[in-house]
Amino acid sequence: MGLLLGAGALSYVLVRSAARDLLAAIRAASRGRRYVGPDLGEAFFQVLARQADSGTKVLSRREQEVLGMFAHGYTLKEIASSLNVSPKSIETYRSRTQEKLGLRTRADVIRYALQTGMFNPELGHAS
Repeated sequence: MGLLLGAGALSYVLVRSAARDLLAAIRAASRGRRYVGPDLGEAFFQVLARQADSGTKVLSRREQEVLGMFAHGYTLKEIASSLNVSPKSIETYRSRTQEKLGLRTRADVIRYALQTGMFNPELGHAS
């Protein structure tokens, strides 16, 4: 997503978004306006836009997913199961993400997620 914003994208919806959200995104972009699907918050979009503008290392979509779930307290095995990949792959995403961002502990990850709007305390951890 960060690369898209850096290239000038104005709208972003998730693959699983409803057709009406895709249509709204297209209409907004055609008018030069931003549109973020209901699954994403405007604050998250603004953070990514700032990262793209500043040249900050941007995380891949998968790295963002893993970081968000890790910040919410999910274990590597739970994340792997949810995303249908191996725990080893999740460990690679997590370590690469933490290295890119200079984060050492889960507390650092949570702090970063809170500061960037990636962490939504209302989601909690559904064990």
